[in-house]
Amino acid sequence: MIEPHANLQPRNRFAIEFVRWIALSWVAMGCALLPSFGTPQEASNLYQERENRQAASPAKPSPSATPIAPLPSFNSPQLDQQIRTYQRYLAANGRPDFLIVGSSRALQGVDPIALEKALAELGHSNRRVYNFSINGSTAQVVAFKLEQLLLPEQLPRMIIWADGARAVNSGRRDRTFANILNSPGYRQLQRQHQSTTQSNASLNAPTEPAPTPADPWLETQGFRPIVDVFEPKQYFQKFPRVSGRYDADYHNFSLTGIQDRSLREIIKTTRDRKIPIIFVNLPLTDLYLDSTRHRHEQQFRRYFQGFANQGLLTFIDLNQQPMPPYSLFADPSHLNRQGAIAVAESLGQKLATYLDRLQGKSALLNRNMICRRTGTSTNLR
Repeated sequence: MIEPHANLQPRNRFAIEFVRWIALSWVAMGCALLPSFGTPQEASNLYQERENRQAASPAKPSPSATPIAPLPSFNSPQLDQQIRTYQRYLAANGRPDFLIVGSSRALQGVDPIALEKALAELGHSNRRVYNFSINGSTAQVVAFKLEQLLLPEQLPRMIIWADGARAVNSGRRDRTFANILNSPGYRQLQRQHQSTTQSNASLNAPTEPAPTPADPWLETQGFRPIVDVFEPKQYFQKFPRVSGRYDADYHNFSLTGIQDRSLREIIKTTRDRKIPIIFVNLPLTDLYLDSTRHRHEQQFRRYFQGFANQGLLTFIDLNQQPMPPYSLFADPSHLNRQGAIAVAESLGQKLATYLDRLQGKSALLNRNMICRRTGTSTNLR
């Protein structure tokens, strides 16, 4: 039975070790959470502009557009349910500050409530987080959500894309996006976009009934907590141990192709809308990372680090030595609820540092502008 979502602190020594492990990994990498667009001055000005706009807006903004017609199913019961849940969330809270996107690894691997709590404890209260992840999501699926499914007014202030190498492998068959592409919901969405010159085709709940039984945990903030604990001996008695060589998710592994193009579209979209994007490489077990997957993981790291070096996004690599304990996993490649809390708490520390840094730079930039007008010195010691 799933426990109530009240006590969000890790309750065993392994979770605490995991938080320490993440911190040590970041220190070892020298990974600073930097703005994913432009210069520090641009980031600071943008942050101040968004803060002012948020302060001037009502706590619960009205819907941003009138729906043309309800959308039918997208051939994904989980996506259909996420759409319904996110629509209710927007109506009650307005757009979130942080939107988590990704596959099942993010859906059960980053706890939005724990992230809100971590930010509040570090001085950033009232930050709203929603987890809009679905099973099997890829770069194509994320691009579809950000560019076609959601209106600009429904997008967050920051995007956290939590996943791994499988999400950008153009050599594998993208079943999830293929199902969406061939769905009645997608066809109607395209007709709506073609029939209007304005973006008034807002996010609409699918008209088809929710899957039975619906996942009750997706009724809050999109997160799906899993309480299973990975025990290798018992797990591999029930499930076969598949080597990376025969894993369909790594089939014909390639970082060039449709997923790469989709990633670049995501970067362009978020930069045009001045929304920072952070890619979090979620942890895996050592049993999962055999020689084949490890080789592809190294390729994937270099690939994303290249984007980060260009200032196009921020890359946080949590899949580092030493490996986290099995007690924080539900299976070889998915975190359980305690792992999701530990990731959220540590990620909250990085995000709080990021927000503090931008707020500090905004204050300094404002002071510089005043001093230039008055001719006073801005040297700080």
